[in-house]
Amino acid sequence: GRVRFAHGGVGRNIAEALAALGCDAAMVGAVGRDDAGGALLAALEARGVRTRAVRRVEGARTQVVACVFGVNGDLHVGVADTAITEAGVSAEWVRSTASHALEGAAWVVLDANLDADALLAAADAAASTGAKLWLEPVSVAKAARVVPALGVAAAVSPNAAELAVLTEAVGGAAQASELRDALLRAGGDHRAPVAAVAAAANVLLGAGVQVVLTTLGSRGALLSSREAASCEGGARRASVSHVHVGVAPDVRVANVSGAGDCQVAAIIASLAAGAPLGEAARRGAAAAALAVECATANVPPALGA
Repeated sequence: GRVRFAHGGVGRNIAEALAALGCDAAMVGAVGRDDAGGALLAALEARGVRTRAVRRVEGARTQVVACVFGVNGDLHVGVADTAITEAGVSAEWVRSTASHALEGAAWVVLDANLDADALLAAADAAASTGAKLWLEPVSVAKAARVVPALGVAAAVSPNAAELAVLTEAVGGAAQASELRDALLRAGGDHRAPVAAVAAAANVLLGAGVQVVLTTLGSRGALLSSREAASCEGGARRASVSHVHVGVAPDVRVANVSGAGDCQVAAIIASLAAGAPLGEAARRGAAAAALAVECATANVPPALGA
């Protein structure tokens, strides 16, 4: 086997990828006052990410995640030491200090490594500035933390198992159960039937979310969206669409840990630049393909080059 070290974390990866794609990106969070924290901040700053709103916490360990990957690049198991995120990024700190970093932002991305109270405080702060909010559920165990913020979210990017958690939480118990059963029959997220994913995503769209990007591993992603559309008599109704965004057949998988984060960043960067959603999704797929082929970093150096 081989052991390698790379800077990671959902929010950190997205911030670095946004900067690589030419966006003015800032990171809000917490790291320890240790060598790992210093190295992480230095690497972000070298890529152009502003880190003034990253809190240094005395006596705490910077987040570390140990991942074991198979020979095909798939994640087998992971162990996360991320206690500093919950301890260092409290709702009180967000309201008193970190919320200032959100002023002027076009998009704010929140991941569920924050505890539920801090996440909701950050979501409220983002909404008060007029920023669009993107939620990243992170894992099945933490996905429910984003539920209180769904009402003000423009987009959310779960995998299929996380989607089932969110769908059930907003009243779609039947659709969530159907999706979980489909996942069991199919053998995991990567083989999730698109119809069951779409039915669950419809529940979130009905709850007010505008875009649901459900990642499907080697099968790409399902992009579900809604927008108001005119109909007879001048009334307006919601128009819902589902687009399967595939993966190029010649992609060689070397590392899956940053692909979804690079995909989210590329979609946000494209939307911020005025691209239509379909084009943004295609750029997101291209960014994800670059990421999975890069064995040495979660955000490939070639991104944005």
